[in-house]
Amino acid sequence: MKEKIQTAAAILIVALLCLGFHATPGLEPIPQSTHSLTWQAGTKTLATLTACNGAPGVTARDYDSLDALPDANCTIVEVDPRASFYEFDCEIDADANTATVLVLGAPYRYDPGSGANRDVMPRFTRLWSWAITGGTQTAPNSNVYADTIVATQYTPSVGVVSDSGGDYICRFDVDCRGLAYLGFLRTDSDPNLTVYVDGRPY
Repeated sequence: MKEKIQTAAAILIVALLCLGFHATPGLEPIPQSTHSLTWQAGTKTLATLTACNGAPGVTARDYDSLDALPDANCTIVEVDPRASFYEFDCEIDADANTATVLVLGAPYRYDPGSGANRDVMPRFTRLWSWAITGGTQTAPNSNVYADTIVATQYTPSVGVVSDSGGDYICRFDVDCRGLAYLGFLRTDSDPNLTVYVDGRPY
């Protein structure tokens, strides 16, 4: 009887793992692809930037300062701890519209706490700057995907731009290991544009 119970328990655990249930604390179960044994997640909008903020000054690059900005100016995203890489694309109002997105990163998670329990506040550094241009392929927000990304790199984590130009969806893939937070803000000067940054961890 004991062997039957153990066998049934083992079968149940295997079945749950196949369905994508993981024992990572605080994370929602994500169904696995039926075509892949590696963890995958869907693309979602990480930032909606309707305001031009400019690069943060030397006294405004800590977590609290950036987090205090409206999301329209700067959005901080927690990097999924299961991910090794991120794939990004951008959306913009119309074909040939241009904007510049500055991507910042911080290396560890932050628990504000108080007194002796307070974490040292993470400081953000520049990772990449993306000069984006709209293409003609329709995107979900009554706008278009950027078909061109010209990336300036400030970090050893080299990103790869794929399919830039030609009215396809241009993507930027990068190794995100060692990062806890990403921050997105615009450094262009056109207040009439809205830029969406979409991302998919994998």
